[in-house]
Amino acid sequence: MMAIGDLCRLAKSTFIWVKEQFPDSLIIWSQILHRLHYRYSANTKAIERARPKLNGICAKAVLGFGGAYIKHPNIKAKYPELFYDGIHLSETGNDIFINGLQGGLEWVLSKGGLEWVLSKGGKVFPPES
Repeated sequence: MMAIGDLCRLAKSTFIWVKEQFPDSLIIWSQILHRLHYRYSANTKAIERARPKLNGICAKAVLGFGGAYIKHPNIKAKYPELFYDGIHLSETGNDIFINGLQGGLEWVLSKGGLEWVLSKGGKVFPPES
């Protein structure tokens, strides 16, 4: 099990490496989803406390590189029908997740892709109203 601080540092160093190796790339972070249970963990509450921290740190890093962040506000642990075993998404959950990814990617591309995102200093999907 990796500590949350170590995982955040690893994620940020990976983003830096990707930007150094592929300077014209656009990094898009898709948030880590809620789950009812986490495999190999006896403490789901601890992971659920760490998950938003990791998402926030990664989103901030990606947006700082001029990337984009895709949220999945419709997938929450309070909707158990979205998880067929408490860990993996059900068919409906997968449909919602894939639709969110597709919507985020189409949104970035329809606005002009990399140039548009960079001109805005990073973007979050879905946009806040």
